[in-house]
Amino acid sequence: MTQPKDKKAERKIWLRFFGIAGGLVLLLTGYISLFVLQSSIKIENGLGAEAAAISYTVSLLFSLLLTPMFLRLVGVRKATILSEFCYIFYVACNFYPKRWLMMIASIVVGVAEAVLWIPIGMIPGYFGREFQQESKSAGLAGILFALLCLNQVIGNIFSFVVLHIFKDGKDNNTFVVSNLTQGNPLQYCGANDCQNPNLTSQNIEQYVPENVASIYVILALF
Repeated sequence: MTQPKDKKAERKIWLRFFGIAGGLVLLLTGYISLFVLQSSIKIENGLGAEAAAISYTVSLLFSLLLTPMFLRLVGVRKATILSEFCYIFYVACNFYPKRWLMMIASIVVGVAEAVLWIPIGMIPGYFGREFQQESKSAGLAGILFALLCLNQVIGNIFSFVVLHIFKDGKDNNTFVVSNLTQGNPLQYCGANDCQNPNLTSQNIEQYVPENVASIYVILALF
């Protein structure tokens, strides 16, 4: 078994590890927090839900069929950089959310998701070898996983704060339901997520879009 490196060398490795992990946290904070809002901020004609579905589908198919070949072709480092630019492209496209552009952005980010998570999974093993202690890989994987979970917390806090700052007093949680004579119409589903066509047709007209300024502030932060 090889001896661990000296303290100075270890500090440099830790700095590199946290530098890469921090960059991933910043990247994924913007993307994931924006992605989960798609069906809420782009409700017209189901654009947000459609874009999310396309992204998931492309990611699934690409990861099953093409990701290994793509990584062998361009290399892990270049694939990681290209994926990061794809995430940035997706966020930027939300400033001009036309259907055709969002479809392209969803396909691009779907490919990026299929590719990026392979290099992310390789990070703990790589730095474990850098430390010359393979046993460190498990600990590094735990730290990386915790940091990647943190991005969702940070992103949702940003979204919550911004959307409440720009809240204009209108509420999407109050619905007027007519022509229903028995029982609680929302007892089997949430007020904002009901598949009953009668309820949906009555309540969709009461939907109040978020303040446009709040959307642009969120995009700028991400």
